Amino acid sequence: MDHAYQYRKLFPALIDNWRKHWNQGKLPFLFVQLANFETSIWPGWMKEGCWPELREAQLQTLSIPDTAMAVTIDIGEPNNIHPKNKQEVGRRLALAALAKYYGKNMEYSGPVYSGMKIDKGKFTFTFHILAEVL
Repeated sequence: MDHAYQYRKLFPALIDNWRKHWNQGKLPFLFVQLANFETSIWPGWMKEGCWPELREAQLQTLSIPDTAMAVTIDIGEPNNIHPKNKQEVGRRLALAALAKYYGKNMEYSGPVYSGMKIDKGKFTFTFHILAEVL
C-alpha cells in the first residue's frame, strides 16, 4: 500500500468535499500531523520512507485557507501509531484554534522549514514561525 504521494491531492479534496457537503466554504479544518512511527513494525503496510512523505503532504495542505496543523513528531511512539499523550495533542490543536479563530495574538506552532542554501560548503537552513498577529 503506497498512497503517500496521492495524499497531496486526496487530503485537500477531503477538506473541500466536507466544506461543500456542509455548505461551509470557510469551515476551519484543524488536523494532527502524523506522529513518528516505525513503519517497519508492520511489513507490507506501507513502503519504507512513505511516512515522512505523508507528513510532508499534510504540511503542504496548510496552503489551503482556514487550515491548521498540530505537529506531533516529537511525541510519537515507534510501536504505536497513536501517541498516548492525548493531552499534548489537544493542547497543540487548541493553540492553533485560539490563534487562528479566537483572536489570540500568539505563536501556535514550532518553526517550519522554509528553505536551504549552500554557499562554499556551508549549509544555511531557514525556518518561519506560524503565528497569528491581529
